Amino acid sequence: MHQPPGIRQAAVAVASFLVLAFIGFTLLRAKSLQAALATKSTSPAVTIDHTKPIQVTIAVGNLGSKSVVDVQNKGSETIGVTVPASWKQREVRLGTVADVLSKPASPAHTRWTIPKGTIISFEADTPLAGMHVLNPSRIALHIAYRQLNLQTDAAHEDDVLLSGTAATFPL
Repeated sequence: MHQPPGIRQAAVAVASFLVLAFIGFTLLRAKSLQAALATKSTSPAVTIDHTKPIQVTIAVGNLGSKSVVDVQNKGSETIGVTVPASWKQREVRLGTVADVLSKPASPAHTRWTIPKGTIISFEADTPLAGMHVLNPSRIALHIAYRQLNLQTDAAHEDDVLLSGTAATFPL
């Protein structure tokens, strides 16, 4: 059966439109995937130095390409916390900025002193996939770890007791 030229042109136009729409959709999905792969997650190491049994709360919030990390000293003494040098101090809560001191621990790490009861907040330029927390002392360290992905509302909570060991917390 022979179709009139108008119907054939319309069918070709619709088919062309569908092919172009499919290609466009595929390219958009590829760009989204490429952007997601370009955002690197890391699991940095944090070391906590203390001389008495203590509890430390670590709360991590991920949003896009950044993370916020809060470290609270719930012990009865000032502690040392060594974090990646790329982390920037955001704020100090339940204490004074003057009492929270920092010094380079190595080219890649900064050691902060955190008085009892004080919370120090850091900003990391990469989303954190988790964290390795090291307790080089044989004295008990109780870690209450909380991590929240603010885009997906995915949460991870852990409570561990360390003595001369390390723990890895994934999201």
